[in-house]
Amino acid sequence: MILRRLLWGGLMTLTLLAAAITWILQPPPGRAIVFPEGKRFALTIVDDTDMATLERNRPVYEVLHRHGLRTTKTVWVFDATETDHPSNAGDSLSDPDYRAFIQDLRSKGFEIALHGVRGGSSERADIIAGLEEFRRQFGSYPRLH
Repeated sequence: MILRRLLWGGLMTLTLLAAAITWILQPPPGRAIVFPEGKRFALTIVDDTDMATLERNRPVYEVLHRHGLRTTKTVWVFDATETDHPSNAGDSLSDPDYRAFIQDLRSKGFEIALHGVRGGSSERADIIAGLEEFRRQFGSYPRLH
């Protein structure tokens, strides 16, 4: 029994050592990152929707669009449940004007992502309904949540 454990332990040690030596002597080839239009780097910006309102966001996105920058805008589908927390104050897709603004951003090339179905806590049924409403609004489930 002890001999079996020693042999097994030795075999595992040799296997790990062989793998480490192989990795050092022949590392896997690096993957080349190719950016659009021959660019040398990429920058990504994700806008947190906490406290986001149409009034506060519209001017920011007008500047981004004017300068050709496309970012990711997160949204809430439903109004907040815990409105006493300041970060939950903000617009959601339940507001027709805000929804139109977000749809316009998407048509201009901005990625729309889900911050959560609402500011605050949600029950499972609300989360499922929110995901389905996001899909209905944008044609697919969010790629970023």
